[in-house]
Amino acid sequence: MSRLTVSGLASGLDWKTVVEEIIRLERAGVSRLESRRSTVDRQAQAWAEIGSRLTELRSRAQALARPDGWNRLLAHSSDPARVEATAAPGASSGTHEITVVSLAAPHRVVGGVFACPQQALELQGTFEVNGCPVVLESHHTLEDLATLVAGTGVGASVIRVAEGEHHLVLTSPRTGIANAINLSDGPEGVLATLGLLDDQGEANTLVAAADAVFQLNGLTLSRSGNTVEDALPGLTLVLRGAGNEAVRLEIEPDHEEVLAGAASMVAAYNSALRSIRSSASGSEVLLSRLQERLAGLIAMRDESELELWQVGISTAGDRSGELVLDRDRLLAVLRQDPEPVQALVTSRAEALSGFLGSVVRTGDGWVPVRTQSLRERKTALERQIRRAEERLATREKTLQAQFVAMEKLVAGLSRQSNALSVSLTWLSEGRR
Repeated sequence: MSRLTVSGLASGLDWKTVVEEIIRLERAGVSRLESRRSTVDRQAQAWAEIGSRLTELRSRAQALARPDGWNRLLAHSSDPARVEATAAPGASSGTHEITVVSLAAPHRVVGGVFACPQQALELQGTFEVNGCPVVLESHHTLEDLATLVAGTGVGASVIRVAEGEHHLVLTSPRTGIANAINLSDGPEGVLATLGLLDDQGEANTLVAAADAVFQLNGLTLSRSGNTVEDALPGLTLVLRGAGNEAVRLEIEPDHEEVLAGAASMVAAYNSALRSIRSSASGSEVLLSRLQERLAGLIAMRDESELELWQVGISTAGDRSGELVLDRDRLLAVLRQDPEPVQALVTSRAEALSGFLGSVVRTGDGWVPVRTQSLRERKTALERQIRRAEERLATREKTLQAQFVAMEKLVAGLSRQSNALSVSLTWLSEGRR
């Protein structure tokens, strides 16, 4: 427990206030260290933000430089309700006409009439569906039979037509004549009894299996399915409806991804630039160099006959150095001659990505090295602050101890003075 000390009781000097003022004056050094620490902390946060923005910019530049985004094609159908088309790599620009004569259909087989689907069929025997054996026992119901057939991969449903009228319908899992359901009865004649085979032993067809028939650019083709992937290279056709009129398909370059990628890179570039300019450490030489290199990569000249401003990517008219994207101009030059535009933009994007890789690379990149240096400076300043605080605390205790000793000395001298005064007074009175 600390001992209560009254400042200046003997000396009359308010030495506690003196000690507090001395410590306050000597704390100015700590305050300067704390201010430096705050500055370094702001710089570290600014560099972390800059690193994040530059990493995003690099990602956007890499995406814009990838060739797949430049080689996309868009397939447009004049009547998507009848024909849809999707273009993939390998497709070619052009126009095609397609007339759907008939759609592919799955084979459907229907059985006889049954009053109750939950009643035992009282039939026993074996048969095959598409080569897969099925064993029917006497206690099996129509619903059980549907489950057994479904196990062969063929669809099987019990359909209620009316009260007391139920049918088993088998459906091929795939369209086309080649995928028709093949039923083979056993010696017990179960399939014939169920009505799935007619008198000639053929499947009791409800809907015949059919191939899709269509005319493509005047040629008649047929396929087992309504999705056609092998008629034109890189083009997938989805047949949805038949009709007498031809559907017009136009395959043309899809520039939307390039436009979106350019807009994204421009936005990321401007965001990174604003982060650098607004940084608390914007006066640093390294940041100035960084800003100059970014501007240089955008403005650099190479063997290309074009420059970025000619394709719609230019520097703003102010001193910010930010980029402006003229979307309409970029789209126009892409439609006119995409190859030189691709060569120019991808080369700049690759150069920007390559430089930023050295800037944000973990370990020896500009940003990680600078950020680590600032962290180390902050740590060193915090150690200095702790040591300075410890020295001030010791200094304060020392001063207090010195003043307390002075108080004791003054108090002792005061007692001696009072005693001497009493003695002198006694001696003086005794002589009288």
